[in-house]
Amino acid sequence: MIKISHKINITMAVLEHFVNAITMFISYRIVVQYLGLEQLGLWSILLAIMSLTSVGTAGFASSAVKFVSKYVARNEPRKVISIIETTVITVLIFTIVMLGLILLLFHFFKSTFFEASEILAIVEILPTLVISFVFGFAGSVFLSSLDGLRLIHIRSAIGIISKVFFLLLVYLFINGYGLRGLAISLLVQNLIVLALGAIAVKSNVKGVNVLFCKFDKNTFTEIFHYGYQFQIISIFQMLVDPLTKFLLKSHGGLTSVGYFELIYKFLFHARQIIVVAISTFVPTVAALHEEKEDNLGNLFKTIFSITFITSIVVLTIVLAVFPVVMSFVKVNMNSEVNVYSSFIYLGLIFNLFAVTPFMFNLGTGKLKFNNYSAGVMAVLNIVFSSIIGYYYSGIGVIIGWMLAQVVSNLYLFFSYLKSEKIALKGVINKYDIILLILVILYLTVNFIFNNLNTTSLFSTVLISFFIPVLIIGYPLLNNDKFKFTVNYIKQKIRK
Repeated sequence: MIKISHKINITMAVLEHFVNAITMFISYRIVVQYLGLEQLGLWSILLAIMSLTSVGTAGFASSAVKFVSKYVARNEPRKVISIIETTVITVLIFTIVMLGLILLLFHFFKSTFFEASEILAIVEILPTLVISFVFGFAGSVFLSSLDGLRLIHIRSAIGIISKVFFLLLVYLFINGYGLRGLAISLLVQNLIVLALGAIAVKSNVKGVNVLFCKFDKNTFTEIFHYGYQFQIISIFQMLVDPLTKFLLKSHGGLTSVGYFELIYKFLFHARQIIVVAISTFVPTVAALHEEKEDNLGNLFKTIFSITFITSIVVLTIVLAVFPVVMSFVKVNMNSEVNVYSSFIYLGLIFNLFAVTPFMFNLGTGKLKFNNYSAGVMAVLNIVFSSIIGYYYSGIGVIIGWMLAQVVSNLYLFFSYLKSEKIALKGVINKYDIILLILVILYLTVNFIFNNLNTTSLFSTVLISFFIPVLIIGYPLLNNDKFKFTVNYIKQKIRK
């Protein structure tokens, strides 16, 4: 039963992110078409500012996954109810406090970071965004609870429904309301998530009260000791995404922020297809750890092998069709776009290599190295992006971001292997390293081609597919991890 459920969970989680990617890029096309790339950049910065709320909430919302899974495994339904209700109250309180602080900081420092016309646009939509994020973070608790219950397929169905509504509302409101139409669409999306998430949890957890939650001090203490470590990660993440966009605005303007938003989100959603598949194993890891099972090392090697290969395959395919995506959203493939896409691709490749140890640490509750890695990423991102951005504008900021990704994620990967006493040669071999070197060669050739290319869109895509096939096709097909991944997928399909 668990295996069947897990197969459904993975399928629905991946489907959700396909839908998310499609609806997002259709909405981006609409925004660029009616409002322009600079307004997309401004919207991106606004979401980054509001996401600072996660500094006080993300850890507690995410802790629901671990503790719901933990007490379901222990067959303690009353404790499951207490975890959900206490987490809802905690997240709501922290969300309201953090939003208040963000609004206060914006009031005093808005003129430092924004021009007068930008401030007017922000002030108009800020109240709608505030309410939207309250709904969003409250809804995230119920979605995390569904993850802990291993009902990820229900969580994903809710996500799909909400994103379809978001796209429809963007289409209806963007022309008449501008950025305010985007804010209204996001508000409705988050309200749908909150309502359906609460209904789903109440239907699957008997006795839980989703309207009048009860706060339990002992439960809060338990989730706090786990959740505050997430808060540390959130603080460090705050220094990555929002500050990267502020540095881009400072060194390259809102257009550079718009480029980053489009390119990063496209590659990021390709990355998320892999991440969500791995994240479905977190409750399993938590349960195995709770039951003192000793086969986590073998499971890690299996998941990492699959992640290593699928990361290269998926991101390479996505980069090959990138000219089509840029054409779809009405953006030209200029030299800045080529540089951004190459370095973001490279940064996310190394990010994905560290996803497996990151997720396993979540499942076991050993968050120390996740925190250290996030800290390294945050500090290096500020240092590298500021220094290189000063000399090379927006492109320098992206290079700094990429270097921070590479160093911090390699640190997490090697730290996990050392802490779990897993031999490096049992995870990475010389053929994997050769494959990575060829990936970098592919990026170089692809960058040169796109800069010199004057052919039609159809010819560009054909050549973009031919380049990686020529450079990494043979070593990829003969890589042991590729063969293992193909056989693993075949076995799962047959079951």
